[in-house]
Amino acid sequence: FNITGDTKVKSIGISWDIALKDNITINVKEVLIAQINNTFKNDSNFRIKKLRLSKMPGLNKSMFQMSIGLHNQFSFDYRLNKLNLDIYRKNESLSIANWKLKDTVNVEAGKNADIPLQVEVDNLRLLSQARMSDVLNPNPVFVLKGDAEVYIQGRTFNIPIQETRQVTFNPLSGIHF
Repeated sequence: FNITGDTKVKSIGISWDIALKDNITINVKEVLIAQINNTFKNDSNFRIKKLRLSKMPGLNKSMFQMSIGLHNQFSFDYRLNKLNLDIYRKNESLSIANWKLKDTVNVEAGKNADIPLQVEVDNLRLLSQARMSDVLNPNPVFVLKGDAEVYIQGRTFNIPIQETRQVTFNPLSGIHF
């Protein structure tokens, strides 16, 4: 955008008119991507709220109910078109679970949105990654990696996500991140 105008400067009883003309360029896309990345990486804006075992259809798989909380700190609404998360044990390269967003989620400016989801866990892969320290410390650390597709006022942004969480097991209330 351009800035034009003039200003008057007075000094020692003399007045000067100075013309101002400047051209400022801002890459709006980079600014928005930086802000959106901060939103998804910030604990208070994007977090795992709860994780609870819902069923175990067989020895190979377990189904969990999970809730992800999003807080829109911006002054505009956005739509979450896609969200793909892989869940890994910390320091492991094979995921033990995957989840993809099935429906779009609209997040209003300044408001919270909870995204309920069901995660299918590969029990055999989880067992193959078990460690002796899991017996002594039943609060393992998991890493969520993936990406989100966010739509804001006619533009689509792909945002990488990576979050590390320790899981706490409570026999009364379930599993919590």
